[in-house]
Amino acid sequence: MAFDMGIAISGKVEQLFQTETGKKKIEKWIELLTGVNKRSVSFIAAKQMFNKRGTRAYATTGKIRNSKSVMPISVRYHGHEIGEIHVGIKGSRKFYLTKTETYCNTFEKWGIDQAGTRGKEWDSKEVKLFFKTLWAKVNELPKVVLEHEIETILIHDLLEDTLPKKIICQGIRPVTIGGLPFQMPIPFSPSDAEIRLSGEGNYGHIDVLARTQFKEGGGLSLSVLELKKPKGDAHIALFQAFIYACALRQMLISEHKNVFLKLFGISRDRPIPFRALAVIDERDIEKMKRSKLTEWVLNDPLCKNGQIVPGLLVYEYRTDKVIMKKLVRNIIV
Repeated sequence: MAFDMGIAISGKVEQLFQTETGKKKIEKWIELLTGVNKRSVSFIAAKQMFNKRGTRAYATTGKIRNSKSVMPISVRYHGHEIGEIHVGIKGSRKFYLTKTETYCNTFEKWGIDQAGTRGKEWDSKEVKLFFKTLWAKVNELPKVVLEHEIETILIHDLLEDTLPKKIICQGIRPVTIGGLPFQMPIPFSPSDAEIRLSGEGNYGHIDVLARTQFKEGGGLSLSVLELKKPKGDAHIALFQAFIYACALRQMLISEHKNVFLKLFGISRDRPIPFRALAVIDERDIEKMKRSKLTEWVLNDPLCKNGQIVPGLLVYEYRTDKVIMKKLVRNIIV
């Protein structure tokens, strides 16, 4: 791993934002999020459309800049996109199946007329038949990325006040747009040991961004949750969460702070602390703790002065089920 731990992560994030490329990234980022704030009413209208048998509606923030007349709503099964609903400004709700080859091949085997559903209204007989077939054969649909499935279950648990949240995660509530979950776009693409801005027109995405307020006090904070699948890249989980938290913190002390406060549903302009939470399988705890990248995070000035608190959310994955095991709110103490 080629990285210099003599440079603070938070300092590197600030430096990158101050470059000409970084300034342009911020400008485009603000433009995107301003569009999200303006179109949130469309997301509210789509919230109650469905959430059934593993299929859920998600806000797709990244596509807003390309769509002036419709609001694309992502339709996902266990976290994998199977189609979109385009909500028009006059109330139309047209459905479009995904073009992902894996799923298209499956739909074809089921005898679904994919062309016949394209652009049909949400309540049309063609779309109703598709979902009737999907829900009857849902266990046959390939689950392409395990991490996406776990993430979807986690978000559902946190939003729906299910038992795992009440016991372990009480006080953690995902930020939503019009009640729909979304992945917060960030103009960084942190990989193994690298802190870098994302490519032209691209964004990294926070797995879960949450408003956090524990009963024991401490006030409101914003938590960045970075999830890794069992036996996955647990060693970079806290590192990635921390970079994203640093980027958001920079914006909340900048001239653009009101755009972010509105998106996060925060009405008062006040200093807001952050939490960076690694969400990992219980078998990967030591892997994360031994990581040099975790050491780099814990030595950062923003960690040491408590402006970004590093934490750990431990889960156990079973088929179609995520059991929350433990929340360590601050791994420094």
